Amino acid sequence: MGVVMAKTRAFFSLTGRAVNEVLSFFVFSILDVLDFVLCYAYRVADFLIEAEWKPCYCSPAKEVVTSGGKILVSERGESKVVRLTSSSKLQLEEISDTLYARPSCVAEVSKCTERKRGRGRGRSVFAVNAAIVEMLQGKIGGQKFSPIPRWSDCDCEICNSWASSCKETLFVHADGPKDNVQEDVLFIHGFISSSAFWTETLFPNFSKSAKSTYRFFAIDLLGFGRSPKPADSLYTLREHLDMIERSVLEPHKVKSFHIVAHSLGCILALALAVKHPGSVKSLTLLAPVRWIKTFLIEGFCCHTHNAAWHTLHNILCGSAGKIDSYLDTVRNRLKCSVTIYHGRNDELIPVECSYNVQSRIPRARVKVVEKKDHITIVVGRQQAFARELEEIWKSSKGN
Repeated sequence: MGVVMAKTRAFFSLTGRAVNEVLSFFVFSILDVLDFVLCYAYRVADFLIEAEWKPCYCSPAKEVVTSGGKILVSERGESKVVRLTSSSKLQLEEISDTLYARPSCVAEVSKCTERKRGRGRGRSVFAVNAAIVEMLQGKIGGQKFSPIPRWSDCDCEICNSWASSCKETLFVHADGPKDNVQEDVLFIHGFISSSAFWTETLFPNFSKSAKSTYRFFAIDLLGFGRSPKPADSLYTLREHLDMIERSVLEPHKVKSFHIVAHSLGCILALALAVKHPGSVKSLTLLAPVRWIKTFLIEGFCCHTHNAAWHTLHNILCGSAGKIDSYLDTVRNRLKCSVTIYHGRNDELIPVECSYNVQSRIPRARVKVVEKKDHITIVVGRQQAFARELEEIWKSSKGN
């Protein structure tokens, strides 16, 4: 009897695996064909509406030779230098492989460089997607952000308010005293959100004492809300951090500050803390991210597909391998307090993610809020959370 049952289970297991393989092949074949058709459909639309072909990640890889900080592109027997100067803020290794329709060697740039360094005086050869090269070409000469939206982007006043400004910095909602500022607080929102996540919830609920003591900065990240949405940006971690520094830290002369971050913003908060280890006084992370969530209709709509797509891949996917090193640096080099909040009912990011952060930073305090999810960890309890933040900042004054 036992032998018959074992054979039956094995039969159904093999049958299920075979059915799964056949269905997967059929479904993904249809998706591949659909992807191919849509790729060319959008290219034709680009050409008809904007009179030029736009780069696409379906394009074949080009052979790239780096030498002396520049990129030499070789395709169909023709070669030309396109760009990558030593002063460039863009690093190819920061571009996530998940952007490509097929495996790429971009993530192995540093390894290739080391292997090839002994030959050709530091030159290295690797494959890079044609879309990346074309986007880099569009940035040659330090061209300014183009305020002209793509035909597929929203053209409303809110989404394009940045185009009417001559400043190429993030939208920053600043609140608090202008004189006699004692401390600064930087708020970083999550994916497909905006500064409204903080300004419509927490800001009105801070005490008069806090509003007279702290200077609050809530930003719209690059590509979101009322911040610039450059079509030629790859929205890498470096670009996001540079824009935060240019828009908040430098113009407002911020020397030391607290950080409050939600979801995707937690990655940027950790990277910023690692970059400025002596300046961060406290880190408050809400649902340290491995995936995404949105907030408010305004925040959900105020972005371009280009910004959301590249941020998704280059920050959420491409930075996954860096998070552990960031956490180790915070544990070993930073003296700031670390507090983590997580909703018990968060279906997007499991509570275990917060405990994993605590395992890397033992001094981190994890507070799990019952009956709250990814958004209601703030929304709906903003008064209580505002008081909790004020207590965190007060207790961090000695850091």
